[in-house]
Amino acid sequence: MQPAEFSGQPLVLCGLLQAGAVLFCARRAADAQDRIGTPVHVVAPSRGKRLFADVLLIAVTIAALLGPVPGWPALLVLVQALLLARLLPATEDSVLGERGVRSGWESRAFGELEEWLLVGEHLRWRLRGEWYACAAPAALHPGLRGKLDPARESPHGHAGLDQGRISTGTSS
Repeated sequence: MQPAEFSGQPLVLCGLLQAGAVLFCARRAADAQDRIGTPVHVVAPSRGKRLFADVLLIAVTIAALLGPVPGWPALLVLVQALLLARLLPATEDSVLGERGVRSGWESRAFGELEEWLLVGEHLRWRLRGEWYACAAPAALHPGLRGKLDPARESPHGHAGLDQGRISTGTSS
């Protein structure tokens, strides 16, 4: 009995599943961009990983064009995997936009935030009971307060604090 030859069908199925994942991630990124608007402040420690994925994607494409093609299903799966690595939002990435915020997979317009808190260098916001953070330099806080619903400011933060007393350092 001879071993069956590999037909490539599992790779084709994997390629189709990855194509769906790539489309899903691309759609999710486009929705987030529409929701938050033009980025004002971006923190993306995963840029190095994305750059590595970009370089690897280019190298694999060049190698496939110059060398013997390992088979289109294998090449398709590899290219899609690299695209997926490029598109996936990292949990440590955050974007403060002109109309909203994004932290990892989650994004919301300012009006959609259940609860928010400006503290230190962050805008913290609650979604379905879980708190997320987005980098927001203190210099941007006055403009942000004008875009955020004051009724949704968290009572556990600085709501009602006398800003003049904080800046002078008096504690009476």
